[in-house]
Formats: sequence, structure tokens, C-alpha cells
Amino acid sequence: MKIRVATKDNIEDICRLYEELFLDMGSLQPTYFKSAEQDKAFLESIIASEKSDILMAIDNNEVIVGLALIQEQETPPFNCLVKHQYAYLMDMIIKRPYRGKGIGTTLINEVKKWTKDRNLEYVELNVLPENINAIKLYEKQEFKNAMQTMRCVL
Repeated sequence: MKIRVATKDNIEDICRLYEELFLDMGSLQPTYFKSAEQDKAFLESIIASEKSDILMAIDNNEVIVGLALIQEQETPPFNCLVKHQYAYLMDMIIKRPYRGKGIGTTLINEVKKWTKDRNLEYVELNVLPENINAIKLYEKQEFKNAMQTMRCVL
């Protein structure tokens, strides 16, 4: 397996991975997420930007089996916040048949390298609390809970 940065030529394959992600999110939180197609213009903007990349895991048959969408960000300019520049792991997707085979770990290691190469301070991500396997993976990679989102349905 190798890791490669996505180009516009990969958008169709990336969209198919996103279909899987959106189905999974919909099954975990059907009140808030549903099956959908990823916006191709959004992916094109991520690929074109110097502040973001889509890192793809490619198997020996040249099939994209996973991806990590990573973006440089910085804290908002509020007086109460300490300024930080960091990498935001917006999405990570592993094709179902390839889960549990170390691809997520490999992608996270590449994300960490991407972050260090840009002199960013840390990697941040959000994960649904129902996504237990992803949480276990992130915890093994030394991610810690930094904030919790709460919701009151009325």
C-alpha cells in the first residue's frame, strides 16, 4: 500500500468513498445525517488549495481504499483564545472490506507527518460518539478528548 496526494483525476473515486462515509454516518445518527453525494466543487477546491490535501491510501491494484482530508486552520481571533495553527482532519474514510488492516493507522501517521512538515502544532478532528472503532483508533494514536458537543432536542 502507498499513500498519494489526490488530484482532480481522482474525484470520482473519492466521491464513491464519501458515499460510504455518508451511509455510515446516517446509520450512526439517522436524525442528523443521511445518504448523499459529496460536492465535487468542494473536493476540487480542497485539491487546488495550498492549505489542504486529500491523502489517499492506494492498494497494490491501484485502488483507493481510504483517504484523509486534511486542512490547515488557526484559532479564531478572539481575545480569550490562545492563537494556534493546526491541522484539521476533516474526514477519514476506509472502505469497509479494508477496515481493521492498519490503513487508518498509516493514514494518521501520514497526517501527522503532513502536520509536522507544515510546522503546525497539532492535529484536531471530530468523531461521532457512536463511531466506537474510529474512537479506538484515534485513542491508540494518542488523540485526547478536548471538547464535547452537547445538544438538547426541544
